Amino acid sequence: MIDLGRPLHVYDRAKLSGGLVARKAKDGEQVVALNGKTYTLDATMTVIADDTAVRDIGGIMGGEHSGVSADTTDVLIECAYFDPDHIARTGQKLTLTSDARSRFERGVDPAFLEDGLAIATALVLHICGGTASGVTRSGEPPLDPRVIHYDPRLSADLGGLHVAPERQARTLLSLGFTIGAITSADAFSDALFSTIEGKWPVTIPSWRRDVDGPADLVEEVVRIEGIDTIPSTPLPPHARRRQADRHAGAEART
Repeated sequence: MIDLGRPLHVYDRAKLSGGLVARKAKDGEQVVALNGKTYTLDATMTVIADDTAVRDIGGIMGGEHSGVSADTTDVLIECAYFDPDHIARTGQKLTLTSDARSRFERGVDPAFLEDGLAIATALVLHICGGTASGVTRSGEPPLDPRVIHYDPRLSADLGGLHVAPERQARTLLSLGFTIGAITSADAFSDALFSTIEGKWPVTIPSWRRDVDGPADLVEEVVRIEGIDTIPSTPLPPHARRRQADRHAGAEART
């Protein structure tokens, strides 16, 4: 979680009754969390449960009664994707914060489930020894690609900094974006770049939930070039007048 932004949870397999499922809580169900406090749940909350009880407040905190201890010999690793808005609402209702909640409610990479689980499993085997079972999968993470149609002139028009289109393209590619059929900075070529006509179809990486419009791509380009490289330009007279009028209006309202 701290190194790669991939929260997950580990259970003591011997303390579970049957398999685990993700489901909605039942009104009034309770769980003693790892912080030692008892939480009463409602039907809007997602939990991880076995055949007998709730074992985890999904994406926020695991349960004390199924946690790992010094006597644990078999573990089950849960690596899941949780909806950010849902996690935020559950945490607010329960007034429960955690490192996992802070990451899930801001949006983790939905494409980093398989690799995240493999890395965690490898760490357990390296530190504790043992053998790993096969992986059980349920559901599908939201992996539909998001595409922004980007006009490179916006770097100057919106960001105040002129950057050559080729340089902008290399910057975005190096940050994990895809432009048309160009998938990386190493795959960039003038011939391939020349085939892109009009606005660039820029595919957003799965881990960049914060990017949702052309202005965000301008920000990516400008921050790599350096905010300090933006020239200081005085406002033209008509813009200064509009600005003064806005300030006067704000003072009148107050």
